Amino acid sequence: MVDTENLLSAYFGFRVIPNMVFVDESGIIRYIKFAGFDIRHATDRTFVEGFIQSPNIEDLARATEQGTGFDDPMALVHFQAGMVCYQRGETKEAMDAWREAVAIEPENWIIRKQIWAIEHPERFYAGEVDFDWQAAQIAEGR
Repeated sequence: MVDTENLLSAYFGFRVIPNMVFVDESGIIRYIKFAGFDIRHATDRTFVEGFIQSPNIEDLARATEQGTGFDDPMALVHFQAGMVCYQRGETKEAMDAWREAVAIEPENWIIRKQIWAIEHPERFYAGEVDFDWQAAQIAEGR
């Protein structure tokens, strides 16, 4: 499931993507992994499949990580506005909103990666995510 309204980030306070949240049939959160989740990786895929078949809550609880959230509510407002625009096909307006959000929170990688993914889809959607390219973007202050 893709959180197009960024509700999970607002709720859990994470600042990077992709993330993984496991919820059992009773609606109880059993596991959260912030950053680095990729279903294409064997370890993550095996973990998901294992949880579906028979979750070991103790192992999952030990693996839970902590994250941080949007520091400024206006950054979240701009980010969410950008998501709405993007869903409507208004890419320029979405990028403008996301650039306003990143101006407020320059260290928020959820916002930055959303911009990068639109500007450079080949770095995100053509095989493996290019983390070296992302590191270079960060180093160059983009």
